[in-house]
Amino acid sequence: MYSVNRTKKLSAAKRAFSFALMLSLLIGTTPALGASAGEALPDAGEEGIMYGTPDYVKADWIFSKENTIGDLSDGSLVVKDLTSNTSDTGVSNDLVMGFYGDLANPNHEKYMDATGYLAFDEKKMTEDSAGSIKFMGDNYSAYSSTKSGATFQTKHDAPINGNEFMGGWTIEILYMLSEDFNRDDDKMAIFQRMTNRRSNNTQVVSSAFANDPGPFGITVTNCKEVQFNYATAENRTMSNQCWSLSMDNGGKWYSIVITCDNDWVHTYINNGPGFRDRQGAGGANSLNGITADLLDQRYQIGLSYRGTTTHGFTSASRFLSGNIQRIRFSEGVLDEEQWLVPDASRVVGLMGRNDEFTRASDDNYTMMFIPDTQNTILFTPHVAQTASQYLIDNKEMFNLVGISHLGDVTENNTSAEWANAKRAFYPLAENFNYLSMRGNHDGNAASHASHFGPNAASFEGRRYGDIVEGKVFFSPTADTSYMMFRGGSYKYLMISLGNSPTTAELNFMETVLAAYPTLPTIIASHNIFDCSPAAPDRIRINSTGNSIWNRARNYDQVFMLVAGHNHGSGYTQAGDRLYNAAGSETIGMLVDLQFGYNGGNAWYRFVEFDESENTLEFTTFSPYAASLTPEERNKSIFNVNYYEGSGSEGKGLRWTMDFDFEERFGAFYEGEATFIDWDGTEAAYEKDGDGNVIAPAATGKEGYSFAGWMCGGELVSEGSAIAMTKDMTFNALYEPMSIDVTTKPVTYIESDAEFTVSISNAKDVLAVELEFEIDGSMLAGKGVEGLNGFEAMNNVLWVYAGEGVWKGTVTLALPSGSTTGLTSEAPVDIAKFLYTAKGYGNAAMTLTSARFVFLDGTTKYFEPKNENCTAITIIAKSKYDLNRDGAVDALDLGIMLLYVGFDTDSPDWGTLVKVYDAWGNPVTASMCDVNSDGVIDMLDLLDLFIHYTK
Repeated sequence: MYSVNRTKKLSAAKRAFSFALMLSLLIGTTPALGASAGEALPDAGEEGIMYGTPDYVKADWIFSKENTIGDLSDGSLVVKDLTSNTSDTGVSNDLVMGFYGDLANPNHEKYMDATGYLAFDEKKMTEDSAGSIKFMGDNYSAYSSTKSGATFQTKHDAPINGNEFMGGWTIEILYMLSEDFNRDDDKMAIFQRMTNRRSNNTQVVSSAFANDPGPFGITVTNCKEVQFNYATAENRTMSNQCWSLSMDNGGKWYSIVITCDNDWVHTYINNGPGFRDRQGAGGANSLNGITADLLDQRYQIGLSYRGTTTHGFTSASRFLSGNIQRIRFSEGVLDEEQWLVPDASRVVGLMGRNDEFTRASDDNYTMMFIPDTQNTILFTPHVAQTASQYLIDNKEMFNLVGISHLGDVTENNTSAEWANAKRAFYPLAENFNYLSMRGNHDGNAASHASHFGPNAASFEGRRYGDIVEGKVFFSPTADTSYMMFRGGSYKYLMISLGNSPTTAELNFMETVLAAYPTLPTIIASHNIFDCSPAAPDRIRINSTGNSIWNRARNYDQVFMLVAGHNHGSGYTQAGDRLYNAAGSETIGMLVDLQFGYNGGNAWYRFVEFDESENTLEFTTFSPYAASLTPEERNKSIFNVNYYEGSGSEGKGLRWTMDFDFEERFGAFYEGEATFIDWDGTEAAYEKDGDGNVIAPAATGKEGYSFAGWMCGGELVSEGSAIAMTKDMTFNALYEPMSIDVTTKPVTYIESDAEFTVSISNAKDVLAVELEFEIDGSMLAGKGVEGLNGFEAMNNVLWVYAGEGVWKGTVTLALPSGSTTGLTSEAPVDIAKFLYTAKGYGNAAMTLTSARFVFLDGTTKYFEPKNENCTAITIIAKSKYDLNRDGAVDALDLGIMLLYVGFDTDSPDWGTLVKVYDAWGNPVTASMCDVNSDGVIDMLDLLDLFIHYTK
């Protein structure tokens, strides 16, 4: 319900008037300049703002030139309150200017000119004003021994000062982060309540925070998230802290909304909810109301205080940088549609997306890096857990050959957080080559290793890798680890260094690099790069990173450095690129999205290696968001401004880098052959005079016969000479007992079809992956059910093969931990497939291939060749089509007449055959009972006639 409190127009032409400077050197006096209480405003003319606000709004300030009177240069500027609220003495909520600085300095007149700190700007987020005021920090501080600048404050008797908002409240701020935002802007205040805190804290507000900005403060931190601290009216200790999402990019507009309903404080950035909200504990720890310092209740815009004396503050160290268009303070919690910006996406554009993950080629492989998960693990652990399951369920889509966490697994190194982390990341170690890493939030090396290192038996037992590949090796302290794995034509080395590696850890890293000079290597560590605070895609190596790089640059095989820790996401560009001692470029990459929605929302960094096109494709993708419904996903992908402008690395969520594999790796990569025997050991081989590899003999195992070495789909016999092509891995192929795969067709159906797959002559079978084809014009898949102890590990994955044919793939396995596999000469059913009929006539399911995994870890590929691997089903779409010719007509009526008079008591009700259908299948009396009343009579004839199709 809106009511117009007053209508008045402010002239753009200012009436000349001035104010005396009221700054004092006396301790405890807050210098302020501005219009005196109740002073009449000049006539506005035709260009001003129409005043009129809802009753629940208690103060509303628009920081544009047409809503001010006075002048910047002489400190007389006043920002008008759009409401008609006034105190008993007639004082409004208008904001007056204030200066801070040292009047004793002979240059004080230079820094007292507000044009050095403030300027009117045409930039704006919404169309409710002509612009904003740009706050420029303390640009003139060089003229003073203490920091100086200009701010705005309410007057001492302003009505909002006395309002404790016991019924809840909503604060809205339209703010543009400064383009030159830097670490020195940490804890700068946008909006706060002032204080005159004395040593006797019984009369004033005490604080649980060091260097607090006052009893009420909305500040911007070095990570560009808004932190909100305040003391309630009932508990005067400032101990309520909330963190919003991060405002990623400088030069971008943000709608900041903070609400309190006396139970919860919630923060929003561009309508995106924060994940570090605060809930009251009731009683003395409730969130009721906002307290005020007994000696100074005013509100101030543009300054954070630091330093106190007996009577008050004597210094100020965080003047605001950035633009403010509007601040509105309302009583009660406003619904989103009541906000100044109810839908920020319409104002700032794209709020985020999660493009479908695809690989350019089936031959391409990917590596994945998990940035700091501390906030996700603490506040939204289900996000990381769901993401891991999605990766596991879609293994073929990603073709992940190696994964590295980038540290800060947890926020507080607590047992509860480690339990969350294990639930999220242990499954990845079970299914992929996986490295973990200690960040600065994860305690010491021993703490991290006790959960994700050699000291954690529960973790080691879940390792995906075997003795040859994927096995993780650790330094003596377990703070450095490494693994080797294969991707495409190469065998890679990945080294993980914990936070701020010691000299001993760096020595260990060099030992590993020296031991494997021919393997392309990625080094990951928690803290290697800093990013530009205002443009988070601009990164450069920092001092900690240099301690690593100064060692690694001597090893040409190191082609990539990856880190997290510092909020942002980018890669080394232009003058910040890294070149090693051999003159080769080493790619530097930073990714840390922990202050995004859901603490990062499981946005992981994927790097796709495309050897055929000589490219690396970098993708930011959330497996969690991909798992949600479209309705859920629309909100979940929210990430403020990361996805546009410089925050998207100038290229969007997916971008490609040219990378000549032969040129970059050719100087050191020799390629190698690995012959892996049935027990996981490597078999030794020799080379002939031409450099060809000679396939060695195999060791053999009981119950199996050695068939040869399998590499790239080709079988190589013992003693063969093989020409090397980069990396080649040979697996010993042993033939167990023969395996037959049989389908059991249902010869006739009315609507749904079933096919049962069985295997015979099997020995120690633990899992089976089946591939088959169906005629999509006749059948639609409904699902799969495991039989005789086998479980379907996924729904059927369908791929269209053209011409109406669909290929399906499914994996069936005995339960995890099974100590015996299926052994049987007789056929054993392992799966039942269900289909919905779509047409008439013959429908076929053909089993095209199967891959068996045996108890000892060996595998066998099987191409069915026997006729039992194709099942044919007769489909009838209508039960009235008795002869199954695709039409209900006189022929079907004639068949029914043959059985008139039969009923369920007839001894040959379901067996007597007087006629066959068009496919040669018998038609019995029971099939003619179309109305299912147990007798063939005129009602059946009438029912069939009604359903005539021609």
